[in-house]
Amino acid sequence: MNPDSEITLAIVEMVADRKGVDPIELPPLYEVADPDALERVLAESETEALSIQFGYAGYRVRIESAEETIIVVEPASATTSTDGVCGSPS
Repeated sequence: MNPDSEITLAIVEMVADRKGVDPIELPPLYEVADPDALERVLAESETEALSIQFGYAGYRVRIESAEETIIVVEPASATTSTDGVCGSPS
């Protein structure tokens, strides 16, 4: 696992921000999603639209990738919130 991957860091930081906690207080992301696989799939799908969803620390994480990568973090019970949207991590 590459703990310094941009997508991994963005997800953990966004969820921590939404929960109002330090990122170190969250469970490891690799317990629910393989960060290396996320990076690999997103890198290999640069020309195709892609959507990945999973639950993490009480939140639903959705990664949309087409021309840019968008990360959406919302409470697991939410269905249409646009809060917690982040553009492509640079």
